[in-house]
This record gives sequence, C-alpha cells and structure tokens, in this order.
Amino acid sequence: MLPFSYSPLGHSELRLIKIDPGQHDERVRCSMITRRISTQSDWTYQALSYTWGDGTRKVPIFLNGQDFLVTTNLEDGLRHMRCKTWSKSLDQLPLWIDAICINQEDSDERDVQVRRMKSIYEQAERVIIWLGSYNERTDETFRLDLNRWNIDGVEENSEAMARSAIVLALLFHRPWFERLWIIQELAVSRKAI
Repeated sequence: MLPFSYSPLGHSELRLIKIDPGQHDERVRCSMITRRISTQSDWTYQALSYTWGDGTRKVPIFLNGQDFLVTTNLEDGLRHMRCKTWSKSLDQLPLWIDAICINQEDSDERDVQVRRMKSIYEQAERVIIWLGSYNERTDETFRLDLNRWNIDGVEENSEAMARSAIVLALLFHRPWFERLWIIQELAVSRKAI
C-alpha cells in the first residue's frame, strides 16, 4: 500500500475529511475533500478540538485508500466518532482536523493554515471536543450532579462529595485542558460538544 501524499492547496482552499462507517475493531477509513473557503456558505463542516498525544506513538489509518499515520489518541477519537452505518445526520458532516487536513511536512502550508485556525473554528457548524479515551472514571464523571453540592460546604454525604471532587479533578487533569489553543477553539465556536 502506498503512503498518502497531499495535493497542494490553493490560496483559498481548505481540506476536510469524511470518516467512513465501520465496526469499532475495523481500521479507520477516511476520505479527504477540498473546499474553497469563498464558497463556504454553500457547505458546512465540523472541527475537532483534541490533543495530538504522544507524537512517537502512531498508527495507520486509511486516507483515500492509502496509509496515513496518526497519533494513537487521534485514531482512538476517529474510531469513537464514526458511525456503524452511513447516515445523513450532523455527525456525518465533513471534519477539519489539523493533523490530517494540514500537510505537516510543508512548513509554508502549515504556517498559512495555522493563521486560519481561528476562522476555521469560527465557521465550523460545531466543534467536537475529544478529551481522550474512556477510563474507569469516565461514566462516573459525567453522571455527577453538581447541583447537589452546597456552596457553604455543608453536604449530607460529605464522603460522596469528596469522591465527586476527586473524579471531577481527574477529568480536568486530562491533557486537553492543558492546551492553550482550547481557549480560542471554544471561545469562537458556535457550538461545542
């Protein structure tokens, strides 16, 4: 299998990907499309906010039928975002992901695209936040009922409150929260999930 190679981007173009449906254990398959920024009102897309993860740990996906290496964190995110079957839902909108949609080996292109990132996130229909892989605390974290906490610190079950605080602190220690870019990605987004 040949490795993926980029076609040059025009001055006002943007690359996006579509994630093909598949089972969780199947290799991730994506196709790349190019859109002119000037015609953006005629089409919509999503943008991904995530961390690259360990740049030395990469795994292959298929991109336009060719091998393309991505970090394990990105591959895991793509695997979780894809559907099992084709759908016309918002989830199937094309997706902008910096590590794939920008030719990282071309410093001129990378510089131009990085300067556009604010507008890329502003114009996205929604921004998908990938916090990372599931762990034993994930479900517990997202089931927390913070409305039960008493601001004065009085709680009927202080042990449960302490446990909830620990679980919430673990969530905020995920690498995504350490990135400076998240401020821009969230501040300018129309909708973030």
